[in-house]
Amino acid sequence: MDSELSDIPWEHADNLGEVLGMVRAGCRAIEATGAGIDEDGILELTELLKDNTTLRKLNLAGNKSGEAGGQYIGNMLKENTHLEYLHLWGNKIGPIGSSFIADGLKENNTLKCLVLSNNDLGVMGAHTIAQSLQNNTSITFLDIGENGCGDGGALAFSDTLREHNRTLQH
Repeated sequence: MDSELSDIPWEHADNLGEVLGMVRAGCRAIEATGAGIDEDGILELTELLKDNTTLRKLNLAGNKSGEAGGQYIGNMLKENTHLEYLHLWGNKIGPIGSSFIADGLKENNTLKCLVLSNNDLGVMGAHTIAQSLQNNTSITFLDIGENGCGDGGALAFSDTLREHNRTLQH
């Protein structure tokens, strides 16, 4: 993460209502780890974030977005032009949800750091994310650990990094 982004202090939220209030208030970094946000909450949040111009960092680790949440996040990524850090560890996004996130990454040119570890992506999810990085030049940090990606997923990332993407550093 670049130094300017790492200098933005986190605001902590315990539930969806607090997160939504912080977004509306213009917070720049929100940490809502384990806040119990489900797919309906993710839908409400991502609709608000589509045209948000202040939030730069969002940590939603350990919530319950599920595959539908992955779709909502992917749609938001297509429109949001300010979010640079998105942490989604342990949201059970799965291969279907990750395909929507991959679609969003194809159109997003501002997100720099994406954490998708422990989301049951599997080989299919790894392939879709790797494919999305072929033309994405903004992502410099990606964490896809603990996803059961196997050799097929590793090969997909290897091919992408070797032949297409030169910006991913971690």
